[in-house]
Amino acid sequence: MGYGDCPVLEFKTDAAYIESAWVANTCYSYASAIGGLNDQTPALTSEQSVWVRATGYTLDAEGNEVEGSSLDFYLYKEGKALFEGWSKWNLSALGKVNKIKFDVQWNGEGGADAFMHPAYFALDDITVVKE
Repeated sequence: MGYGDCPVLEFKTDAAYIESAWVANTCYSYASAIGGLNDQTPALTSEQSVWVRATGYTLDAEGNEVEGSSLDFYLYKEGKALFEGWSKWNLSALGKVNKIKFDVQWNGEGGADAFMHPAYFALDDITVVKE
């Protein structure tokens, strides 16, 4: 993946339901968010939040990708980590999808171009239900 690319979970054959996944902060992103790394990457302020947005995609009759609904999972809210260790993320509301894109977002000034923190998170134990 190149700069700005998002991790993707894609089914090559049939669509499926993603029931849930477990999410954790990585050590590097946690150290950056809570304590800061240097002058260019300070700790998050009490006004800043960071979250992961999962967006589901389906295919239309011609095989074209159609963007569906999105769900947000907050890693940090108002400058504080929301959980320690792993936390379960219910993704079932995305419905039956061919692909899910995971994108790190934040509410700081300057938008994505000003986001200086590592956009890392850990994802594990993804529960997929195929029909």
